[in-house]
Amino acid sequence: DDDDDDDKEAFPPTTSPHQSSARRGPDDDDGHRKEESSASAAPADDEPTDIEPPAKKWGTGFYVSRRPLPSTRKHGVLLAVRKAGTANFVITRPNTGTSPFEMPLQELRDKYKAHAASLKVGDAGARRDLEAEWRRQWTDADTSDRGGRKVQIGFVSGTVLPFWRSFERTAHENRAQMTKAEQALKVCRLVLDDGTRLVGIRFPRDVIPSLRAHIAREKQERVDPASR
Repeated sequence: DDDDDDDKEAFPPTTSPHQSSARRGPDDDDGHRKEESSASAAPADDEPTDIEPPAKKWGTGFYVSRRPLPSTRKHGVLLAVRKAGTANFVITRPNTGTSPFEMPLQELRDKYKAHAASLKVGDAGARRDLEAEWRRQWTDADTSDRGGRKVQIGFVSGTVLPFWRSFERTAHENRAQMTKAEQALKVCRLVLDDGTRLVGIRFPRDVIPSLRAHIAREKQERVDPASR
């Protein structure tokens, strides 16, 4: 009967084809922080044709966005894994990997529909289409542009402690251009692709010229205290 059907998940547990290991977020549809109004639950006119009406109960499976993503103008796909005993989902996207932030059921219903490959009526063709689309979005996200899985950062390494005052002055003067994390001036470690290990401070590239000017001034003050 209908009550029994409501106790069953609409989508069988499945795994994501070729997920990216990078993480970004908290997220909007592209995997980024953004304040926006909820998308209408009504399907868009240009919605993909491989979407079936959602089943009575939303569970673990692959979903496709109701509307094109702002960054790519194409419909995005994701894997949503429902957490046991909750109405929240762990979200994995091909472009940004697994998000550390969960998505509530209502947001998933408002912004996404079940992909045909995750429905009980899904066939092998739908699964092949899903895997091809997942691969395409993963490949297209190999960039640092919005919606991509790469991030460009500024990093100052070397002897930084003797010039800590210059870092503090620069951060104070440019606080409007820096995040709270960047203003905190925490020492961090990086490992490059070739295995090289670096220790330094993450610092926005746009304010590096200001930092250089402060360091030069501090050096001059040490040589000629009267120049202060």
